[in-house]
Amino acid sequence: MQNGMDKKAVIVAVVALLLLLAWLMVSLFLALGIEISVPSIFGTGAEADSTLEVELAPVPAEIEPVLVPEEIEAVGISFSQERLIRVEQDVIATAMRDDVLYFSLMLDDSPGDILIRELTLDEGTVSTALSVEWDRERVMDVFTFSVTEEGEFRILLIEYPQDDTGLRFLRFFYVKYTATGELLFQYELPQDLFQSLDHLSNLSAGFTAAGELVMHGRDGCDTRIAVVDANGAFQGEFDPGCGWIGKGRDGRIVFSDSHNGSLWELDLVSVSFGAQLAETGVTGVAAITVSPQGEFDLYFTQNVDGRSYAYGYVIETGEWTRLFDWDDIGYMNSRNFFLLATLPDGSIIVSQRFDDITQTDFILLTPEVY
Repeated sequence: MQNGMDKKAVIVAVVALLLLLAWLMVSLFLALGIEISVPSIFGTGAEADSTLEVELAPVPAEIEPVLVPEEIEAVGISFSQERLIRVEQDVIATAMRDDVLYFSLMLDDSPGDILIRELTLDEGTVSTALSVEWDRERVMDVFTFSVTEEGEFRILLIEYPQDDTGLRFLRFFYVKYTATGELLFQYELPQDLFQSLDHLSNLSAGFTAAGELVMHGRDGCDTRIAVVDANGAFQGEFDPGCGWIGKGRDGRIVFSDSHNGSLWELDLVSVSFGAQLAETGVTGVAAITVSPQGEFDLYFTQNVDGRSYAYGYVIETGEWTRLFDWDDIGYMNSRNFFLLATLPDGSIIVSQRFDDITQTDFILLTPEVY
């Protein structure tokens, strides 16, 4: 009789322990946000559910992986190469209008002058587009510029400090000239521009078709975007996060986020993000100074498996096309290549600068199959 009662007590204890464990597991799943469908112990036939379904809580958006489209691994287009012109000076900025490529030269003997030349692609001729004496007492460069349909020049000038205080203490001037060299206006940007950065290590800038100037200062992933309107008035500055600015075929300025691959259009009036154009997958360095024509909206440079590639991107479809491997056109450590312009027929103009000599080559890449 005692043995029977002991067995019964053991069974009751085991059942109680199992119930306690089941209660603890349910409490744990509920605390973790895991939903459980448990089969009924009373169900029979169709009422009995023999599957255990576990649905994990969604992954927070900030740690979602960046999904790179498979199209980005596509084989590149074949291009033939032709050197358009060799300039025995350093070219520091370029612009494109119709079939004319404009470029500014670094003048060591007259650092206060502005000299912009033009290369007519159809004729292969080079002439002077703009030559003015700005201020020879100051050390400055044409950082970027654009040419309007009327032939006017919108220019961002950078004056370098006389002492070794670094890039953070640059002075910026937005100037506008007529085709004959008449100064239309001269505006100095705020002297505290980008002062919120600990160190201004990199700067990119470009003009919209309407004449707004967009500047992007970077110190690693600590970045600021500043906007100046078409009349030279400073609009504001904001922190977009880690990434790059680029210019689209339709003239819009975009920002590609390096962390999650999202793509944003910039609102140049409110100086902030506008519409989001892509959620993930847009990676690489966008080109702000390129003059895009043809079928692609944006152009990027991206490193894949230790090699550097140029890509074309279509915003509406989110499709990538690998254009070429920079190594295939002769990229070496002693040379630097820059994407300058794309033409309606799919041709691409790049510049080649050398580290050890003062020389710049303009190269035309023509697609063999396009």
